Amino acid sequence: MLDEHVQQMRVWAERREQSPNDRPADPPEEPGHRVLNRINMGVTDDHGASYRMLTRHTGGTGTEFRDEWYFQPGVPVGTKHLTIHTSGAGVLDNAIQVTAA
Repeated sequence: MLDEHVQQMRVWAERREQSPNDRPADPPEEPGHRVLNRINMGVTDDHGASYRMLTRHTGGTGTEFRDEWYFQPGVPVGTKHLTIHTSGAGVLDNAIQVTAA
């Protein structure tokens, strides 16, 4: 999967260089996007507060299968644990509890 993506990126880059006036608009989709973008995530704490996703970054050269999520607001003082909820197409609904720092 990754080797195929690297080849697709080379072809895309060559086309951009050879035809500057007729450039393909977007690079090929990264392989991690097909997997990671199917996952939904939510966060709650032991006080019943829900956190909303602020931003999400998936993939990148050398990090094709990395998915970073940023939530707001920050965790208040006195919070003992956070629960991370995951769901999505082909993903088992799951909840993982972690100790708040």
